[in-house]
Amino acid sequence: MKCPFCGYEMQEGKICALGAAMEWKDAGGTDAFRLNSEPAVVARMNGDRIAGYRCEKCKKIIVEYQ
Repeated sequence: MKCPFCGYEMQEGKICALGAAMEWKDAGGTDAFRLNSEPAVVARMNGDRIAGYRCEKCKKIIVEYQ
């Protein structure tokens, strides 16, 4: 995948939480949801993980959530 910011080739990988839930929260703290693309059993054993792409050049990470 090419980075939409700089055009550099992105590296596929995962962001991992170590034993805790990983959540998105808006700036006001009123909207929140869990980020996880692993099966529920795996997340309970290993922590949440969400697949994404990292650009080494411009230091951005892109993730998709469901």
